[in-house]
Amino acid sequence: MKDYGYTIKEVRFSPDYHKALVVFTHPDNREGLDNSHRRPDWEFVLVSDEFGRYRGMAIQPFYTPGIASTPPVIITVAFPSK
Repeated sequence: MKDYGYTIKEVRFSPDYHKALVVFTHPDNREGLDNSHRRPDWEFVLVSDEFGRYRGMAIQPFYTPGIASTPPVIITVAFPSK
């Protein structure tokens, strides 16, 4: 996500910790900028597997000039062993 300039804004887990919602925000979203310069927040729902990883994907919520079809972005988060 750093390649797109996004940072983590919020992380929430489901009550059973099987899913995580990760919301990324872009520095261009600071107050005082008009909407033409704002990038929308980017949300991912990650699902845990039995190996201690959370995985999910989302399509980018903004247009990139020169790209006919936008591929999904896949995120994998692995936690270290206890």
